[in-house]
Amino acid sequence: MAWLTRVGGGLAAALLLAACQGAPAPASQTISSAASPKPAQLVALKSGYTTTSASQAPIWAAKEGGYFEAEGLDVSLTRITALAAMLAALQTADIPLAFVSGQPPIEGSLQGGDFVMVAGFGDRMTGQIWTIPSITTPEQLKGKALGTTALGSASHIQAQTALAKLGIPKDQVGFVATGAPPETLAAIQAGPIHGAPFTPPESIRARDAGLHMLFDIGALGIPTLQSAAISTRGYVKAHPDVVERFVRATVRGTNRLIADREFAVKTIGKYAQIDDRKALDETIDYYSGLWTKDGAPSLEGIQQILDTTTVPGAKAAKPDQFVDTTFVTKMKSKGDS
Repeated sequence: MAWLTRVGGGLAAALLLAACQGAPAPASQTISSAASPKPAQLVALKSGYTTTSASQAPIWAAKEGGYFEAEGLDVSLTRITALAAMLAALQTADIPLAFVSGQPPIEGSLQGGDFVMVAGFGDRMTGQIWTIPSITTPEQLKGKALGTTALGSASHIQAQTALAKLGIPKDQVGFVATGAPPETLAAIQAGPIHGAPFTPPESIRARDAGLHMLFDIGALGIPTLQSAAISTRGYVKAHPDVVERFVRATVRGTNRLIADREFAVKTIGKYAQIDDRKALDETIDYYSGLWTKDGAPSLEGIQQILDTTTVPGAKAAKPDQFVDTTFVTKMKSKGDS
């Protein structure tokens, strides 16, 4: 279980699972207050996501749009920001299906984990680096510290990769795990942190707080797997019908996000805990061209992750060994995506 040490700082698996089970579940109810009773045949399923970034909105949309229930699944959602806790819960099937960025399951698999990505919902790096006003060029970040949701998270890896593309090596900018975006913003305002990567709608809060947008990571066009539905090969083999229904629900939720702005506003507003319509509209405008409609994982994005990770074995690995496209391919053949 070396991958637990890599992504979580060396906590024992039992402690990680305990942390996972104790994590808050603020998003387990649907938007509608008049939800119909659930049929007795619904399959109860725990699932989770790691951030309030709208990159993970497809799973929220599947819940809020009733697509899980339409597929016979009674899905409860929990936000777990600790990546090691999420991967531990997946490995033990306490949470058999979840949404995370591509990097953690790839690195976990390289170190002995049984993870597999069954769908993908973003193929380019996103976000913006926001800093205190006195920092006006990327070079001024050298020797400074940036906050991030968690070490090894998508925001952390993408910020490092973007800085490297701009000629600033990883070892010249420090990163500190500061928690969710509101806590990260508070850490910047308190002084020890000089900036952080934010995506809409969190970036709008950063702007309103007087921070300076240093550069837009999305404008650099760096491929990645921004958000993915993941499980373990063992669970997929044992429960292919559940996985297929889960994937179909999230793909349909994604298309609803893109086609129905009012639904997207309500869904993202609830999970990101934002009621500012302008901020929500900007968020939807930012992501509407980034959510992958058919759920196909980006092999180019996986290759980029393999090229930049320092985990042993990455250079010899191939992107397709980390994915199972059975379900998105089946949907496409049926015209469901």
